Parts: sequence; structure tokens; C-alpha cells
Amino acid sequence: MDGRPILKAVTPNQTFSPSQPLRGRNACTSTPMTKKGDVSRSRIASPFLTDKSAKTSSGSCRFIPNRQTAFGPLHEQCARKLFGESSDIVRKRERAGLADSNPPQLPEVNDADPIVESLANALPVKTKYDRSLMRALFDENPLQTAPNILQFSSPVLSENRPCRTNALLDNLLRYRNTGRVSLNHRFAKLRHICSTADRILDSPDLVDDYYLNPLHWGSQNIVAVALSNTVYLWNAITAKTSLFFRTSSANESATSLRWSDDGHKLAIGTSSSGIELLDVETRQRIQEIQGHNGRVSVLAWKPRSKNIFTSGGRDSSIKIYDLRQANCVIGQLNGHMQEVCGLQWSSDGTQLASGANDNLAMIWDVKAMTAPRLTLDKHRAAVKAIAWCPFQDRLLATGGGTADRCIRFWNSSTGSCIGGVDTQSQVCGLVWNAHEKELLSAHGFSKNQLTIWNYPTMTRIADLTGHTARVLHLTLSPDSTTVCSASADETLRFWKVFRSLGNKKPGTNREYASSQTCRSFQSINIR
Repeated sequence: MDGRPILKAVTPNQTFSPSQPLRGRNACTSTPMTKKGDVSRSRIASPFLTDKSAKTSSGSCRFIPNRQTAFGPLHEQCARKLFGESSDIVRKRERAGLADSNPPQLPEVNDADPIVESLANALPVKTKYDRSLMRALFDENPLQTAPNILQFSSPVLSENRPCRTNALLDNLLRYRNTGRVSLNHRFAKLRHICSTADRILDSPDLVDDYYLNPLHWGSQNIVAVALSNTVYLWNAITAKTSLFFRTSSANESATSLRWSDDGHKLAIGTSSSGIELLDVETRQRIQEIQGHNGRVSVLAWKPRSKNIFTSGGRDSSIKIYDLRQANCVIGQLNGHMQEVCGLQWSSDGTQLASGANDNLAMIWDVKAMTAPRLTLDKHRAAVKAIAWCPFQDRLLATGGGTADRCIRFWNSSTGSCIGGVDTQSQVCGLVWNAHEKELLSAHGFSKNQLTIWNYPTMTRIADLTGHTARVLHLTLSPDSTTVCSASADETLRFWKVFRSLGNKKPGTNREYASSQTCRSFQSINIR
């Protein structure tokens, strides 16, 4: 250790750029006054004034309307339609005996009227504009649906009066009828994804080795990380760190670890080919197992099992253990030719996927594990990143190393490669979004980023940057919303990338109260 505090939060230097204060000033300026009644001296005497002699000083901005010319017969007709009673209301008042005997009458507008004709001849453009405005506001066609201005109640629809459908409702009905895209999918695209980490922890002496698996987030909301010859625990609820395990020799290091499904046992693989099984509550060693002939690179517990787990090592073998047996090593799987660095059980516990430095991924059937049922050989580099899809059975995702850089998808029933994408960088880890059709991948040179992909189109949704060296491992929180990444820059970073839409599959090992994790992240300093 170099003396730095272990798993202590790193507080960033934040720089705020305050917004400029709002400043206002009175933009009104005084203008020359016009004599009372002298309309022709104003800047704009009336809308009907076209005489070029209507001029004023350049600084004037006053507007003095000429009511006598501005309010013409057409405007009287507008007023009659706006404020006059409709024929339906008049008929009702007549039936009730409430109609006025001598209601006020407004003059009718007639195109043959000398005043109207003179205005039309003098100002054809103005008259055309007024008539267009009249048609837009008061269309006499009873089948038109545009309501009159200043109408405060919706008209009663009749059978011979069609209704204009709201545009938004029209779109929703169209999508519902065609079934092209669901509303949840459309709204899911609108969510905000923060491209920076919610929290950063220092992890000095984290071993920079692509083939190791030094990080796991357990169902009890505790993160375990292997740092050289020690294992530390970080509680995501209390944000407290504690030393949990130290190897018997300073030359021996912890190379892999994995929580059991209930979160009460932690299996730790070491560089001396041993496996330490410890109880978290009592902090006592349950069992020490020797099975491999080289370092233990990866561990995996069988789903919903407290006693069965597997391990892969540098000796290219995969071991199966049952803690209920006196000799707990109950099987050995031989198929890989080099170090096994990836292991993942399917959610139903019937298939085991493995990846190794021989550029191969293999699928083993629990009923016949003497030989691999399928060998997946499309990768051109080591296969460490392995992830079973939580929302589609028999779908497996794998990622290749530097010489391959591809994410590939496999049908575990037939062994066929059903898709893939070239990520342009080393694939170090894969995590599926349990709530939506998305995949998160971790990468090395050159950006050392985490990338969110849409499945099955494999379009890039977002890049999460911040690590200054390659990402070594990924782990998902119990509520499936937050991802923790371990990097060769000796930091752990927590990314709030997925949102919780409720547990879609009750009873799975990922069922957990999301409020605990969210509350713990809100109460701590973040960078």
C-alpha cells in the first residue's frame, strides 16, 4: 500500500459559472408631442392613411389611431358577430317570452353600399385583408369546426357536424393501432443519462490484470473489492469501509471474489490456487479449498443455491464445488486450452457459459457436463466479458479483447451467432439492463469508457467517460440501477445509468428495495 486511504470518497473541485445578473433599462424615449386633433403630423395616423405627406420627426414613436377611419362597416360586422346573440339563443329567449320587443339593430353591411364601395375602390388591399380576417374568424359554413373568438363554451356536437381530433390524441391512436412502437419505449428515450460518475472511491493497489475479477456487488448492498493481498467491503447504505480479509502471505494476492446469492457468504480466489470461503456476519472462515494448479481467476455461484459454485483458473480447468460434500470438489470441466477468465450461470441454473484466453466461449449443460455442449469460436481474442440476457431466454452476449473488440450475441440452444458490433476497443465487461432492452459495455484503450447500447439495433445511446485507464471489471447493484466499475487508474466509479421500472420478474436474486441504494447515494459527497 502507498499510504492512501482505502475506499475513501474523492471530492472533485467543482467550478460554478454564475449567470450574469439581469439588467434592465427603460427603453422608452420622449417623442415630440402632436397638437390635439392634428392627426396628419403623427408618425402613424391610422391604418387607412396612405398619404405620403404624413411625416414626423425621425425620433417619434407615438401611435395615434384615427377611430373614424379605423372603425368601418366591416369592423361593425365583426362586432355584431362577436358580441351579438346567436340565433339559437334568440329563439330560446323568444320561446321563454324574454326576447326584447325592440332589440337594438346594427346596420347591415352591403357590398353595394357607397361607403363600402368607396373604401374597396380606395384601399383594395386593406379590404381584402379585412375579408380574409372575417373568413378566418367567422366562417359561415356550418360544417367548419373552428370556434368563434371569445367563445367560452364548447358547442354541442351534432350528427352532421364532424369533430376535429386533437393532434396528440391522433398520434397516440395511430401508434396504438399500428403497434409500431409502444409509449413506454418512446418515453424511455427521453430519460436523462448522466455521463459522469455519481461517486468515486480510491482503490490503491488494485491489480491491473485483464484476466482477473476483483469486484462484486452483493445482494445485501455491500461491494467487495480485492486490493493486492486484502479484500475490503464498502457498505452502499452507510458508506462505511472495512477490511474483511488478508491473505496469509504478503506475496499471495486475492485474484477473484464472488458473493453468494443471499449475500451471506463470500468466496475469494487467490494467486496460490486456493479458495477461501468466509461468513460475512461472523467474519469467520467457513472452508479453505484447494482445487486448481494455478491462480483462481474467476468464480460464479449457481443461482438460488447456497452450496454450489464454480471456479476457473490459469490451469484452463473449471471446477464445480458442493459445500455439503466432504470432498467438496464434485466435478471438473475440461475444454479450454488456456486460462479461464469468464464464468456466468444462466438465470435458471441450467447452463454455464465460460470464456478463456484461447479466444473461445463455451456453453455447458448442467445435465451433461463432461464436455461442452456448444463451442463459440467467432472471437479473435480472449473472451472475458460474458452476460446472459435477463429479458430473453437463451440469449448470451460475449465480448472480445484487444485483437477482437467485438460484442457478439448467441443463441444458446443452437450455438448460432445472431448479431454483433465492432466497438473499436477492448471489451472488458458486459451488463444487461434488467428493465429495458439495453446493454452496458466497459472498454479499454483509447477512451476507457462505458457505453450504453440499444438492443437489438446496437445503436450507441451514450458514452460514460471519466476513467483514465482501462476498465477491468463491472458489477451491477441489487436494484439493477447502478453500475460500479473498477479501473486500472485505481478508482471505483459508481454510475447511475439504469432506472428502476419495478421488478418485472419477482423472486429473482435482483429483487431489492431501490430506495436504500438511492438514499445512500444522495447522502454522500459525489464527484
